[in-house]
Amino acid sequence: MSDIFREVDEELRRDNASALWSKYGIYVIGTAVGIVALTAATVGWNNWQQSTAEDASAAYETLEAEITDQTPAQIAAAYASFEAGNAGYAMLAGFQEAAALAQAGKNDEAVTAYERVAADSSIDNVMRQLAVLKGAILISGEASDADMRARLLPLTGADAPWRNPARELLGLSAYKAADFDVAAVLFEEIIQDSGAAPGIRDRAHIMQALLASKVVAEPTGTSDDETKGEEETGEAAAPAAPQ
Repeated sequence: MSDIFREVDEELRRDNASALWSKYGIYVIGTAVGIVALTAATVGWNNWQQSTAEDASAAYETLEAEITDQTPAQIAAAYASFEAGNAGYAMLAGFQEAAALAQAGKNDEAVTAYERVAADSSIDNVMRQLAVLKGAILISGEASDADMRARLLPLTGADAPWRNPARELLGLSAYKAADFDVAAVLFEEIIQDSGAAPGIRDRAHIMQALLASKVVAEPTGTSDDETKGEEETGEAAAPAAPQ
């Protein structure tokens, strides 16, 4: 009798499996095909990226070899052309283009090239801030203090990677604008920053020494208690007798 029950149970299992396959088999097949297709696409995409990166690297090396004897203006044009067609090397080509433009004496165009790098959201933020800093260096001689502050203040946060070079440029800009108190604060921030490089800290000490005689001192006028006492007694300091 137990054999009969077992056979019936097995038959029911086969019937259930058959019914489930009839109902959901197409989805199982579809899922399996999708997994295989996704895996193949991922492998293909990775291979394409690697191949593209290798091609771009080879093209960049070829470019550098070709421009060895060219003028800075020609080098800048070559990097600009390369940048447009090789997204993977756009940042590096952008920095090289800007440097070549600066070497050619085309500061305005160099600043524009750095600004283009800084505005590219696909580039790491550290390198974008470096582009801002390099552009600010190029214009530091003629830019207003307000312009320098607008460019560089966002780079001076406590954890910002280029905070001390930015503080130094801002301090020099404030010094040039005769805003000596602000300059002193900026150089003091460099001196107190344990992450500041020795060279920039040494320059900050030098600037602090130059500012020592220019920083506005706190007034040492008559205290409130003394003024009140004079008002209550009706006495005031007598003028010095003429000699």
